[in-house]
Amino acid sequence: MKTTFINLIYFILIVSCQNSTSPENSFNRISFLTNENSYTKLDSINILIENNSAFNIVVALRCGKYLEMFYQKKENNVWSDNVPFRWMTLKCLSVLDTIKSNTVFKHTIKPETFETCGTYRLVLTLHKQSSDATITKFSNTFKIK
Repeated sequence: MKTTFINLIYFILIVSCQNSTSPENSFNRISFLTNENSYTKLDSINILIENNSAFNIVVALRCGKYLEMFYQKKENNVWSDNVPFRWMTLKCLSVLDTIKSNTVFKHTIKPETFETCGTYRLVLTLHKQSSDATITKFSNTFKIK
């Protein structure tokens, strides 16, 4: 009887661990990237957030217009701390925008937003709509010439 009880507990633990998915694993089905790897000051940087997960995600838009995110610059093979874009200091309300499951969110910024030429990546915090789970995603690396 005691052995049966222990086996039952062991079975429940094994099955529950196999069926659980951590929020981080489910966020892996979300891509955060730019359309190119190199830009001149005359180009537009098209940002794509592809939500291929089974759940909706939420992003914030500063003043209802600007994607709330940061960037990092690579210097001497080391990424900088997060640097805020100028619009992150605007004193206006942020609007939450839902990116539904299996859809793509598009946003555009100008390369001139970056003060100098160099190698960059974008940093974005995503929120799972149905829970308090959040994760920070990094875009692909790109150059501003």
